[in-house]
Amino acid sequence: MAASSRMGLSVYLAIMAAVLASALGAELTADYYSETCPQALTTIKLLVGAAILREPRMGASLVRLHFHDCFVNGCDGSILLDDTDDMVGEKTAKPNNNSVRGYDVIDTIKSAVNTICLGNVVSCADILAVAARDSIVALGGTSYDVLLGRRDATTASMDDANNDIPTPFMDLPALQDSFESHGLSLHDLVVLSGGHTLGYSRCLFFRGRLYNETGTLDPAYAGSLDERCPLTGDDDALSALDDTPTTVDADYYQGLMQGRALLHSDQQLYQAGGAAGDLVEYYAENPTKFWEDFGAAMLKLGSLSPLTADEGEVRENCRVVNQGYSHCYKGHSAPVTALADRLLMDGESKLLASGGHKSSLLVSCSKDSKVKVWDTVAPSSGSSPCVGSAHLNSNRPPIAMKCHESLCYIAAGAQVTAIDLRTMKKASVLALQNHRILSCDIFYDAQNDFLTPEWDSENLQVVPSVIQTITNPF
Repeated sequence: MAASSRMGLSVYLAIMAAVLASALGAELTADYYSETCPQALTTIKLLVGAAILREPRMGASLVRLHFHDCFVNGCDGSILLDDTDDMVGEKTAKPNNNSVRGYDVIDTIKSAVNTICLGNVVSCADILAVAARDSIVALGGTSYDVLLGRRDATTASMDDANNDIPTPFMDLPALQDSFESHGLSLHDLVVLSGGHTLGYSRCLFFRGRLYNETGTLDPAYAGSLDERCPLTGDDDALSALDDTPTTVDADYYQGLMQGRALLHSDQQLYQAGGAAGDLVEYYAENPTKFWEDFGAAMLKLGSLSPLTADEGEVRENCRVVNQGYSHCYKGHSAPVTALADRLLMDGESKLLASGGHKSSLLVSCSKDSKVKVWDTVAPSSGSSPCVGSAHLNSNRPPIAMKCHESLCYIAAGAQVTAIDLRTMKKASVLALQNHRILSCDIFYDAQNDFLTPEWDSENLQVVPSVIQTITNPF
């Protein structure tokens, strides 16, 4: 492709990224890690390139890993979670078991990024999205800006994976229903199916087409498949999805028109005719438009139901939920002060506040800004008094906290955040510009029925009596 054409594609995809970021309320942005870890994306690109150099097939595997992650409850890295005693995750679901791969590459990338970022900064969900883009580019596709800022799920579901991921046995109406349930159009379906320009499939998934759909199969192509995929046995034998399985091109669409689709679901795009068939012909004849539209469709895919802000977490290890996330103290029914003593085993690493909309609640905030709510009258020894959690967006440890009715107010960095203890969502945020709070006292004004902070901030010599009030919006 000429340099001017590639520049045009880059401008178009940058505009698409801006539009999607606006639609998401700017929760995802292309420059999300530009300050917290500017080397992150370069590190991911280098390691993806190295993995593909060792095994070119790995590029297709990383693209597919991202697709299968996003189709199950959004792009949240849930596909990476290993099974536990309490959870059967997505890895062993029918569409993934002995099929989806690349987990070890993601592990390597996560470890390297944690090192280069000097901590746990980049989410596993974001690594999947970036690795898919870098795989496409490494194998000849056009680059696009990945929107970042996703957080990682703390659970996964084999049942949801079985129900939500489209299968290679689907007819066109079922494929459309599957994509539309995720907010994706017929156009998105045809374009994202073009991801089958890369990779291979197991005999198990195309045997039915090979032996039952001879009318839509090129005879020479069918004969070559017979040798690799017998009527019985050899379920794991691989065949390429198109003639160039390690190159991003339009051969996939040309193959559909020539009766060389490996999977039933792929052939359906052309065989059913109509708008889908027209799109297949269009992309077969216009590879430049495929590259352009594929990048835009991947941006749309990557924006499916991301976890942001206080939702989920950033996993230290992509295979497991962060230690202590849901492992609260069991069956503690002693007074608030007793639970407080237990929570403060590590000295000054936590702030505590009692109160809230229930007299039995105790709120803790750790130095890494994790907020947890504990019910000190847990009903039985088999239950957990940890009844809620949230995370502050602050790069500074909390310095003050106070609860009143349903809200808990926490001062950290340059802001005071109000957390609704009933939903564990932010109710409001009061922020200083260009200053950091050094000390803060939050008190209740009974006459006016609100809490108000008094603080001393960095670079200010005078402590104002009342800077601003945060009112209870409920």
